[in-house]
Amino acid sequence: MTFNGKLWDSFQIFDLVKTRMAWWTRSKWKDETSSVMDIFRTPQQTTLSKKPLKKKITVEWKAPNHGQLKFNIDGAAKGNPGEFGIGGVLRDSHGRVFMTFSKATGVGDASRAELLAIKEALFIYVASNRVDSHQLVLKSDSVNVIKWVKCPEIVPWRHRKHILHIIKLTDPVWGGFLCFDWTSIVLVFWVVFATDYLHPF
Repeated sequence: MTFNGKLWDSFQIFDLVKTRMAWWTRSKWKDETSSVMDIFRTPQQTTLSKKPLKKKITVEWKAPNHGQLKFNIDGAAKGNPGEFGIGGVLRDSHGRVFMTFSKATGVGDASRAELLAIKEALFIYVASNRVDSHQLVLKSDSVNVIKWVKCPEIVPWRHRKHILHIIKLTDPVWGGFLCFDWTSIVLVFWVVFATDYLHPF
């Protein structure tokens, strides 16, 4: 083989490949490999530790108590800000699906998406014929949103109107009230629309 006027034999090419490979291996796995010279001399003795396989996290849906409906809601955004959408599934204590929603809602951040998902779920519940017979469990995975509903004074100004709408939907004027329950990382808040009794907790 002739390159730049010089003759290259197969051994020179093989050594060049080994040299490049040794430098590349050393730079990519510098904490797990020996020197470049050792890799060049005995590449077959260079070993890398295998990364442990990532365990899949299994999340199971937990049914609400008898006489309750559960709305699992979520909001997601592509970017911050970016286009976002919301969705939710309403089930009873037997796991039967009564209502689902899923739609794009504009441009914003993930927190705004979560707030609009909660508002949508509350509007659906208030307009349903089960508002007088069933308690509503709203489940959200947004820690910030739950904190804001609990303490409206700490909510960022850009999200304040959505928090006020949520609070209005659970206001005593509507015959409802709001309380919270911490369950590991996920926060659950319960909404009860009833005028003749109070929630036991």
